Amino acid sequence: MVRFVFGLLLLSIVGCGVGGGIQPAVIPEDLKSTSDRPLVAHPEYAHWSQFPEGSYSIRRKEVVGKNGKTIVTTKVQLKSKTAEKVSVEMQVTVKRGDDPERVNDPDVTDYPAQFQLPEGMQEEQFSLPSLKAKFSGEEALEVDGQKYECKKYVWTETNEAGPMEVTVWRSDNVPGRTVKEVSATQNVGESSSEQIIEVKIASQESK
Repeated sequence: MVRFVFGLLLLSIVGCGVGGGIQPAVIPEDLKSTSDRPLVAHPEYAHWSQFPEGSYSIRRKEVVGKNGKTIVTTKVQLKSKTAEKVSVEMQVTVKRGDDPERVNDPDVTDYPAQFQLPEGMQEEQFSLPSLKAKFSGEEALEVDGQKYECKKYVWTETNEAGPMEVTVWRSDNVPGRTVKEVSATQNVGESSSEQIIEVKIASQESK
């Protein structure tokens, strides 16, 4: 399935669910701006276009709650890039307890080089992992012997189970940005921890 995404990261965190972590959000057709709002650089295009085609990262997420443990493996890979757009594939594999592993179909998303800024929003908001996210400093994280300087963000999401505390570490040097994510919903005793386990820049050795 291919999606064309104009906006991103608007309230889009999977958190303690079993999806692929923080993901861009699709703005519905009827919300796309047709006004004279300015065209701005799409941050997902700017991020992915710096890598050669074929570059990817793999994250492993462990979700623990009343139903036991679930392991989610997410691979995000740059499939193609042009002057107009980049195409990014997300492949999610889920292992719940003793159940057989489920490999989901790949989901391909296209990000344009530019998009029209929606009314009432600032360009800077589209570079955050969530509209609620607050910058909390910088921290170096190590992945397979390679250190990545990360920006750390913290915030609280609200869902049906109650408040969920979220912390995310991001690096522009990692395809997909997310290096680590932890969250916890105290009301129902659920928590999750996700970390990069592999980074591959095409035509280079794995990091």
